[in-house]
Amino acid sequence: MLLQQSSVNTLEQLRDLVCQLTEAEYKSPLRVLSGSSIGKHLRHVVEFYQCLLDGLQTGSVNYEKRPRNLRLETEPEVAQQAIASLGGRLAALEQDVALTLHMTLDDSALGIAIPTTFYRELAYNIEHCVHHLALVRIGVEASCPHLRLPETFGVAYSTTRYQKSMSK
Repeated sequence: MLLQQSSVNTLEQLRDLVCQLTEAEYKSPLRVLSGSSIGKHLRHVVEFYQCLLDGLQTGSVNYEKRPRNLRLETEPEVAQQAIASLGGRLAALEQDVALTLHMTLDDSALGIAIPTTFYRELAYNIEHCVHHLALVRIGVEASCPHLRLPETFGVAYSTTRYQKSMSK
């Protein structure tokens, strides 16, 4: 299915980048990212996907209750394995499922529950991942000038399509 394949493709961009980074480059805080590291952004994205896939078992998704696994943000090998696992889990899915999204909208901790579906949340995760790829790109360009990222790394699919249509 297109959503799963798009997710896998986007996650593979992250995995390909991680394979090129040293551990220090991966986990070092970067001023240009307000003290975050490339690894922290990757952990954040991976854990959103994990929350969604885990929610298929319970019918409930809550991105706020991520485990915040420090190994994901400091050990590139752990991140690579997690991305590979997500790819396999995503590829095995064949149908949409009704879910409930749980979230809070402010500091009051009053939660709300919103009906949603797996496919809708998967679409959200793709856009969320691309957004973080754009931030990671800023970090890579500032701290790892020896790396070359694909032109479309961190660029929304709609922007890529628009740019192609303008160049014709």
